[in-house]
Formats: sequence, C-alpha cells, structure tokens
Amino acid sequence: MNDNYSKTALGAINTSCLYNHTNAAIQSAVAAPTPAVVALQIAHLARAGHSVYKGTANSYTVSKFGHSRHCESFAELVTFAKQVGAKHE
Repeated sequence: MNDNYSKTALGAINTSCLYNHTNAAIQSAVAAPTPAVVALQIAHLARAGHSVYKGTANSYTVSKFGHSRHCESFAELVTFAKQVGAKHE
C-alpha cells in the first residue's frame, strides 16, 4: 500500500477548511470586511440576478425567483455566492 494514501469516506470531499482562500487579502476581508468589499460582493450577486438585503447585526438576506436565504455573517454570504457561482475574487 502507498504511504501517501489516506482513507476517506466514500464520496467525501476535501473538508479540511470551509473557507479555503489562497489570497490572504480575501481571507482577511472575510474576517473583517470593509464597506467596499461588502458592496463588491453584493454587486457580484446582483450581476447573477440575486437581490441582497442587509439586515441587523451584519446579517444578509439573498433572494431570487421568490426563494430566499438568510446569511448570518459576511463569511456565509461569500460561501453562498460561491455555491451559486457569483463568487467574490
């Protein structure tokens, strides 16, 4: 058996880090976003056809075609944007 082989569950993906950013600036922006970074992320989602509403305590609600998703933080908003193909990079 190869020493570099590691066992994972069938169908498992790389779960070592939920926010795997290669750019340190993006990673720090997710941790403490500036208003410009937040506006840019909202613009990316808007270009993909989503409406973003900023709630209280830095939460966000994203909607499209009558469906909505509540994001508790900017990091969740970035993760959702990646899922729908409107990622901020």
